[in-house]
Amino acid sequence: MRQANEEINRQGDISRQNLQAQATKAGAFGGSREGVQRAELERGLAQTKNQAMANLLQQGYSQASG
Repeated sequence: MRQANEEINRQGDISRQNLQAQATKAGAFGGSREGVQRAELERGLAQTKNQAMANLLQQGYSQASG
């Protein structure tokens, strides 16, 4: 589970950097549009983490009960 969480965090860091670079290039760094994009990114990352953890726990349960 830790490895999956670290990979999701790594991908999130890359996405944050890309988002920041795009906002800076467009002259919108720190603007409301960037804030909305950042919030959506964070929401998506949290959802991905939750789904990955649920899947791993389900796999563990299935293996243990099998």
